[in-house]
Amino acid sequence: MAKSKAKFKLNGGNPVLLCSKCSVIIKYSHHFTEEENKACKGEIKIPAQFCDKCEEKMLYKDEKTNK
Repeated sequence: MAKSKAKFKLNGGNPVLLCSKCSVIIKYSHHFTEEENKACKGEIKIPAQFCDKCEEKMLYKDEKTNK
């Protein structure tokens, strides 16, 4: 399975960072870190990013399968 990477899209002409699972906007460009700015421009790759809701679901799923 290929590693997931962060998803960026334009929203009204401005870049946004999306949840890699449900595609909800999790960060606007004026709040990007230097690393996120580079990833948005395609200069580097960063790991998949998730909203709180999806992250919680994944943690719950992991806890459930580890029991």
